[in-house]
Amino acid sequence: KAQLLYAANDVCYLLQLQTMLYEKLATMGKLSWLKSECKFLVDSAGEVENTLNWQCTYTNISNAWKLDNKGLQYLQALCYWREDTARKRDKPRNWIAKDADLFSIAQQMAVNSECSLEIINSLRLFDKRLLNKYGGQIFKVLEMQNEISDNTDAQLLARPLNVSMRAKLKACQQVVETQSQKLGIAPELLARKKILQNQLLMYKKTGELLWEGELATWRREILESEFIGIYSEA
Repeated sequence: KAQLLYAANDVCYLLQLQTMLYEKLATMGKLSWLKSECKFLVDSAGEVENTLNWQCTYTNISNAWKLDNKGLQYLQALCYWREDTARKRDKPRNWIAKDADLFSIAQQMAVNSECSLEIINSLRLFDKRLLNKYGGQIFKVLEMQNEISDNTDAQLLARPLNVSMRAKLKACQQVVETQSQKLGIAPELLARKKILQNQLLMYKKTGELLWEGELATWRREILESEFIGIYSEA
């Protein structure tokens, strides 16, 4: 009943709210921000639904850098399976399997000399219901992965930051905090910590301050000059 009321309120009020917000953005001269954000969201939706990109979702798992090559292959296969299953069942991916459990399966199975349904069902997980519900599917996924050549890339994984990089991240977060207060928006809307970390890791890898994804939108004009100063420091 509560969900139905929530949905009904959307119908009643969102259109009115859209008109108010549009007029406010127009008055502030920020309609270009709205168009930029909408384009990014539409483009991102296409990328998320591209099955080729599902092969890289393992890079979003915390601590994936701790796995060996076999563990990474398992994690890649499990993450791909979760993306596919979530869409088939029309459920959020974390309702299918949590990141921590996928990592745990990959880590434990990487040290096993064989892959069997019995071994998989005996694994220690945060949510044991995962194996009760999907143990058979997970067994087939891992068994099949043993027959596929490795196409994982450990260089894509987020590793712990060193002292210098942590200092840069903290300085960038402070810029985000200050600018978001000036704009009257949540810091997470301007730049999430995960996005800042990814930018930092790409800088370490390429030596360039790259503006990709959501940072390539209206956010760049707000953050770029101060970020350049932070990254230019030794």
